[in-house]
Amino acid sequence: METQDNPTKRYIIYGLLAIIIGLSGYLYSTDNSERPTSNGSPSPTPTKTSTLTPTVGSVEAAEDIPGEMLNEDQSVKEFTIEAGSFYYTPNMIEVQKGDTVRIIIESVDMMHDFTLDAFGVQTPVTPAGSSNTVEFVADTIGSFEFYCSVGQHRQLGQVGTLIVTE
Repeated sequence: METQDNPTKRYIIYGLLAIIIGLSGYLYSTDNSERPTSNGSPSPTPTKTSTLTPTVGSVEAAEDIPGEMLNEDQSVKEFTIEAGSFYYTPNMIEVQKGDTVRIIIESVDMMHDFTLDAFGVQTPVTPAGSSNTVEFVADTIGSFEFYCSVGQHRQLGQVGTLIVTE
């Protein structure tokens, strides 16, 4: 014996699908909205590579740093990276082998993180308007991808490159 589809159930399913599609479109459009610059004019989402010069300072919280990193003469290369809808600014950083690197991730629009598998580094997921910091020693020469592991952010282009030179 065959049963017929209940039209009410079908309308409920169609309604839920329409709501989901509508919310997805809304979230996508708000995530990709133009961000104002300091002069108030809109700026498009960055598409070119940008490199940040590190700020060099002394290690202040020595008790939080693993023993191999403790060296009073050692300096820290600090980078502040803006994380937005599927981008990092800057998306390229360069250090020398042996540098202690401090990454400050500032999330501007939704939840993001900073993941650098080659050095076993990952910040906690950082909500919009917040920041997180991670520190590591760049002890291997090469070019290494960092990315946001939240949802599909990496696949949508939220990636960058760490270059470690001799």
